[in-house]
Amino acid sequence: LVIDRNLRIIDLNPAAENIIGHNECAVIGKPVSELALFDIDFLHNVNGTNRQKEIAILTAEGTLYFDLKITTIQKHKGLLLGYLLTLHDITERIQLLREVETLATTDPLTGLFNRRQFIRLAQEEMEYCKRFGRPVSLILLDLDNFKVVNDSFGHLVGDLILQEFSNL
Repeated sequence: LVIDRNLRIIDLNPAAENIIGHNECAVIGKPVSELALFDIDFLHNVNGTNRQKEIAILTAEGTLYFDLKITTIQKHKGLLLGYLLTLHDITERIQLLREVETLATTDPLTGLFNRRQFIRLAQEEMEYCKRFGRPVSLILLDLDNFKVVNDSFGHLVGDLILQEFSNL
């Protein structure tokens, strides 16, 4: 997208049309704020250099994530003519990062936090309670003699019981 110094759209390519869901005729001359792609104040903080920001755009297919790069367009002697906005689709990378985070923090069978995540969250909560003088409680549950279930009915049944119990 190319916008002038008054923050009006003056040009866009077909890829930008697909991203924003409007064709060139519908947006040329309109304020970029009408697209609601990002916080417009971000543009005012571009001081002759490139700026980057990750943004999320809601589409009919779901949320897409982009790396937004803003470059000022200047005439000689620093006269601001406008801005060049470049969007690079990083949706797949964001989704993979979220998947890795989920794999690193949850038990795949039950969907509950794993030991590492539990300890991290418990430490955060303890620090919070100490800082603000709040009481804290911890409840531990144990399924007694669970080995008997696995030995008698098999691990598949044991897994189903663990899943149901974790849902409760």
